[in-house]
Amino acid sequence: MRDDNITQRFSAWAARFWPFWLYHVRRFAWPIIAILVMTSVIGYRYGRQIRIDTNLLHLLPSGTDSLERLTALRNESHIKGFLVLTLEAATPQSDADLVQTARKIETMLKANDFLQTSTNSVIYEVPGHFLQKYSLYYADYTDLAQIRDRLANTIRQTKRSENPYFEDLEQVAPAKFYIGDILNKYRKRYLSSNAFIDNDHRRIAMLLSLKTSPDDIQFSQSYLSALRDTIEAPLKQKGYTLQFSGRYASDVEKQKRLASDISQSTTITLLILTASLIVFFRSLRVMLVIGLPVLAALGYTYFAAWYFIGQISIISSFLTSILLGLGIDYGIHLFSRYKGERLRGHGMTQALEGTMRNLFRGLSFGMISTAAVFLTLSFSRFIAFAEFGKIAFAGIIFFFLAFILFFPALIFLTEKYSFTTTEPSHMLEKTHKIRGWHIALIIAITGYGTFVLTRPPFEYDFFELEHTTTAQQTGLRVLENREHMVVYSFDGLEKLRVAEANLRKIAREISDRDCAGEGNLAKKNSPQGMHSCAPEFHSVRDLIPEDAARKYQVLSEIHALLKQAEVFSLVTLDSANLRRIRFGLSMTESPPVTIDAIPLAFRQHLVGNGRYYLYVFPKDARMFRRGALDFAAAFRETCTLDLPAALCPREHLARGISDLYVLDDILGTVMRDLLKEIILISAVIAILVLSMTRRLAGVAMILAPLIAGILGLFALIGVCHQLSPSWLFEFNYINLLAIPILLGVGIDNGIYLYSHAKELGLSQVNHIMISTGGSIFISNFTTAMGFLSLTISSHIGLASFGFITFAGMLCVFYSYRILFPALSRFFEKLEAEI
Repeated sequence: MRDDNITQRFSAWAARFWPFWLYHVRRFAWPIIAILVMTSVIGYRYGRQIRIDTNLLHLLPSGTDSLERLTALRNESHIKGFLVLTLEAATPQSDADLVQTARKIETMLKANDFLQTSTNSVIYEVPGHFLQKYSLYYADYTDLAQIRDRLANTIRQTKRSENPYFEDLEQVAPAKFYIGDILNKYRKRYLSSNAFIDNDHRRIAMLLSLKTSPDDIQFSQSYLSALRDTIEAPLKQKGYTLQFSGRYASDVEKQKRLASDISQSTTITLLILTASLIVFFRSLRVMLVIGLPVLAALGYTYFAAWYFIGQISIISSFLTSILLGLGIDYGIHLFSRYKGERLRGHGMTQALEGTMRNLFRGLSFGMISTAAVFLTLSFSRFIAFAEFGKIAFAGIIFFFLAFILFFPALIFLTEKYSFTTTEPSHMLEKTHKIRGWHIALIIAITGYGTFVLTRPPFEYDFFELEHTTTAQQTGLRVLENREHMVVYSFDGLEKLRVAEANLRKIAREISDRDCAGEGNLAKKNSPQGMHSCAPEFHSVRDLIPEDAARKYQVLSEIHALLKQAEVFSLVTLDSANLRRIRFGLSMTESPPVTIDAIPLAFRQHLVGNGRYYLYVFPKDARMFRRGALDFAAAFRETCTLDLPAALCPREHLARGISDLYVLDDILGTVMRDLLKEIILISAVIAILVLSMTRRLAGVAMILAPLIAGILGLFALIGVCHQLSPSWLFEFNYINLLAIPILLGVGIDNGIYLYSHAKELGLSQVNHIMISTGGSIFISNFTTAMGFLSLTISSHIGLASFGFITFAGMLCVFYSYRILFPALSRFFEKLEAEI
């Protein structure tokens, strides 16, 4: 009785409110439209200032341990990456001309205050004097000993031959000093020039180490713009072209591609939505009565995002297309019901009153359920999901309010220009009775979907999701691409040596077992597979020659022998031989290599501020099941004592630092938060549905098709992945967001259908599926198209998110299309109350 009294009071309030509201809307229609236009313009004006952050490392709270350690490493060192400038001439140039051009560019860079203060160092010349001075220390000890013995033998025979009393009784040929065979072993280890110049002598590369991390996109954009403005014109005058590469340039290029993708996606979505509405409603008027509230709500959402957030993540960057598909649903249902009321012969005000009164409850519950889904996302620790949830939550509310406020005013103003009232197109045919084989097929699909749900195909490699098919830059490549790496930091060389030895033990264990599981056993057993499984190491120890003390002794002996040869050449006035000898003296007079003697160009990322850095990276991360994440997990920590990490005292434990650990934390956070959010969303939906129906039959009619549709999506992905294991049919940390969205959006179908069934009765299920079902079809279609437009993105994660959500929308719709009328007939036979 109490519930009936509440319902009666609400109905009495609605009966008084809507005539009052519509009277004032009709009276002040033009001022209301003026408000719409002015507020929309303000929203778009400030919304254009929203920046897009493409950095994955900003998706976790700042207090995350892996993120804090990575930030500390970047602050204490120059491990930030390079900006690479490639200067290319139309024709081959001399090395001297190329180097001279690079020097002029360096001078212009230093003359610009902003560029100078933002740059740590500029490197384009290889310190050839270091290679000449210390190169013999990097030769094998046996080769040095062979050089010494050959030189000693040559000098000994030369001395004997110069003795006037010497007679060679054995007629032995004079000994010649020859080391060509030894030089050929090392010739390819050194550059042909003392700069980063390509083999065609048309390009020279300059490496710029900057003080700010490439994660700061705004800085990268400003730096590249200032650099281009400073040097591009002088380079063109000299016939050179300029190319940028490296982390800084690639992140800026990624930002530009995203902006282009967003523009294209929004344009495609608008065109599809406009064409769909015109075809469905058979009227151009729909562009005003639905289009203007949609544009106003988008403007309000942009303003809120700019004011409260300011910078959005890559996941939120395509919200325009998504919100267009979601928010337009309110207009579709309102205009469709209004046209139906007019076709029954009701006047304009009466038709509007009936439309608003009958649909308000269903629209409100639909808005609450969808907004509740996004609100739960806003509490996620994964910043991208939380940010997406906040913006979408605000957007859904803005769309609902915009249609409640502006839709009646637009109807009043445009009615006199509508000469005929046409019935919306019937998108759905008459529903058929569900048969036994239908039920068996549905059970099989949901059963397989449940199985796939337990072990869904998943892409763990974050870097694969950023892969793009756009043309790569063809500039001079001077650095290898080391995007997957683990870095260790030590305060002493001895700790570095012991830790590296322990890590190499782990590397041998990895190379001895199958890196990718049983499926890649044959690949691993091949020489290429074993080579790919073995990680690589890089530290300052690579630049310090082995057996330096023994080599120094041999080089000292060679130096003494050359001194003897120098005296002999001076006596004989052999100038050509003297030049060679003195060159050899300069190469053998140096003491063993020290860290301080190593040029900055070689050691700047290996030593700094009293810290020594060790890099570990895989040759092929794809050999691991989870890609680079499994590689990083294997090298998470080591010991600076000769002990396994599990037995190492805490004060001697060295932990790896890498953005891979941040990404692993992102994945773990996504999975944990997603599970919590799905449970919370399910609870919210259950409460809303129970408060709306209060009957088991009503709950089944709303929820059963939704569950079947989502399981059908998993079944579809599972089957397609078996046929073609591509990124389209794999889940990842971005497209997992599709699941809570499908729950929130899909439940609206059940709410609208149930509300109409509650109004007309279960016996009118055919009429319900044609009228409300048609509106649901076009609203689902427009929403699905909004998500499908994301597939044009060059970012695979976003493209797959669009495709998965699009496929899920279709699965959920057809599930309601089949199961709702079947359940309606079933409960009608049972004479159950809904």
